[in-house]
Amino acid sequence: MSFFYKLKIQYDGSNYCGWQIQSGPEKTIQGELNKALIKISNDKELVSIGSGRTDSKVHAMGQIVRVETSLDIESEALRKGLNSLLPKDIVIISSEKSDSSFHPIFSAKKKTYKYQFGTDKIINPLLRNQVALFPYKLDIDLIEEGCKIFLGEHDFRNYQCKGTEVSSTVRNISKFNIDRLNNPSLFGEEFEVDLYCFEIEGNGFLKQMVRLMVGALIELGKGKISLRDIENSLKNPSVNKLGPTAPANGLCLVSVDY
Repeated sequence: MSFFYKLKIQYDGSNYCGWQIQSGPEKTIQGELNKALIKISNDKELVSIGSGRTDSKVHAMGQIVRVETSLDIESEALRKGLNSLLPKDIVIISSEKSDSSFHPIFSAKKKTYKYQFGTDKIINPLLRNQVALFPYKLDIDLIEEGCKIFLGEHDFRNYQCKGTEVSSTVRNISKFNIDRLNNPSLFGEEFEVDLYCFEIEGNGFLKQMVRLMVGALIELGKGKISLRDIENSLKNPSVNKLGPTAPANGLCLVSVDY
């Protein structure tokens, strides 16, 4: 008999090769979770499914996971047991009973990502794992205009990397904005730094889609491409990218709504 659990997980992805278990010896979030689950349940056939396959060094504040196992256990006991076994950079925030009708990917209605970056020539070493560095003079107002172009339903074939087969590359972006992070602080001390954050909400995302959109917007802010180029990339998708894939460390899966 199978029992199902819905977990909400937070993690610092800096030391991991992404969420998904790989064929080699690479350390992954799912791999560490499954090892802890097997220790608790003694069920080597258990199955865990995450709401998104975050890439290497990408973080999560609200990764959702469904676990199917033969173990029948109280949800809070499972949460505490897993946290006692997991590395300190992976934490189970909540655990609840679920069933086979819930699917972390297909049941999702909306996902929210945030991408943090700085424009100084150097970055505070305490921020290096969570903030990407673009040490250029960027036109933030123009980038803000570029964000608006992505809103709505479009074919995002230009904004995906190979690796995951999908039936459609059409996605709907309901929110995309950029804000300056005012008066950031560490240990209660404010410091002078130019930090910005993209917030992106949509009904789904392709592999590295957010990072490719950010990469295009940074090129826009540098004056390397135009607003028309972004419009054309959505109207006439091609294999040619408008910019490099933005670094992974600035990206975080914030939440998944069902």
